[in-house]
Amino acid sequence: MKKAIQKISIKTKWSILCLILGVSIATSINGWVQREFENEVLDAIIEKINPSKTLKEEELIEKTIHTAYFLQERRTAVSGQHNFQSLKTKLFTSSLESFYIGTGACGYYSIFATRLLKRQGFQPKIVQQRVNGVWGAHITLVVPLKNGRLGLVDPLFDHVFKDTSGHIADIKSVEKHWKMYESTLSPQYDKKYNYQEGYRHTNWDKLGFITKSIYHIGSFVLGKAAMDLVSLRTYFIDPYEIVFYLSVMISLLCILGLWHLRKERF
Repeated sequence: MKKAIQKISIKTKWSILCLILGVSIATSINGWVQREFENEVLDAIIEKINPSKTLKEEELIEKTIHTAYFLQERRTAVSGQHNFQSLKTKLFTSSLESFYIGTGACGYYSIFATRLLKRQGFQPKIVQQRVNGVWGAHITLVVPLKNGRLGLVDPLFDHVFKDTSGHIADIKSVEKHWKMYESTLSPQYDKKYNYQEGYRHTNWDKLGFITKSIYHIGSFVLGKAAMDLVSLRTYFIDPYEIVFYLSVMISLLCILGLWHLRKERF
């Protein structure tokens, strides 16, 4: 009787692992297909941004921001007011959603611009502004430049901050000399987003003890200044890539579990 129960138990475990393996393999394939499709969409846009591959660093950043704004504004004009109810928009949000269906505000605009910039080799960082005491009231980007600056851009307002010499301005310069930069703002720019109450690149309170611990350990190892420059969101900017790698990892664990069960079974 005991052996029979053990055999049934192993058989049940085998069936469950096979089911999970099948689902995870299908999910990983879907994640890979979706990721490749989105990358191809980004590459098609980038071909229009820099067809001859001759744009210099700051020119490329500026044209990318303008192109992203151009595309998103027109999508929003067509379908931005529609209330999408499909499971895909409710349960799974792509970082290209504002490009696909014209939705969202500063966060979506910045995420889409981030995908375009990363695809071209840049390493942008999310900027969460504090406005009227509220963190994340406005989301923008900084792009590390070869000259060491963190060049500040605002995808929602199609604005690239520039200094008096015409180069993309460092975020610290904008914060310190706001009055000077205020006079160069785009007409549509909302001047309450003035960087005077502070900004951050990651919300280290997001997951409570977990993210706070990561911050404190990182600060001890790398230094507080280095951790304050970390933008976690940009490392997880492509949801399909995350789904792909997680599914592959689950598949490998299932295969390992099946291998162990096979040894027990035979």
